[in-house]
Amino acid sequence: MPKFIAMILFVSLLMVGKLSGQTLPQYDQYKHMGVATCSSSECHASSNVLSESNVDQTEYNTWLFHDRHAKAYTTLRSKVSKQIANKLNLGNAWESPVCLDCHADNVPASLRGPEFHITDGVGCEACHGGSEIWLSTHTHTPYDAKRNFADGMYPS
Repeated sequence: MPKFIAMILFVSLLMVGKLSGQTLPQYDQYKHMGVATCSSSECHASSNVLSESNVDQTEYNTWLFHDRHAKAYTTLRSKVSKQIANKLNLGNAWESPVCLDCHADNVPASLRGPEFHITDGVGCEACHGGSEIWLSTHTHTPYDAKRNFADGMYPS
């Protein structure tokens, strides 16, 4: 039952994006730089919550070690995924766009930065949008959410 509820929530979010006319992060036109760009210990891979920040700063480690999204691509190489892809005549699940759309940040190759790897699964930019512009400015103080959103960051 929890998987069914999660799927309903996901489809609902997709519909809200479509109905509101808002482009979903995987369809924005900004380059997706990859989860490695967020993984510095001074950024989102701190081992301790930083109280002086407006976010915990432990997000990367939480994603990597505790979030199923980080393993989403790996799932496509499992025996079950291979069987599903075979039954649907999709070829390799780990190469099929219909599988990658949910199991990775499946942006076109032209929008993949040097540290972007499809094998990272569903990473930061799958929800926050391509960080090509906002990556270098989202930490400026004082924090300005409107500037970040204007630079292409999605409020996730």
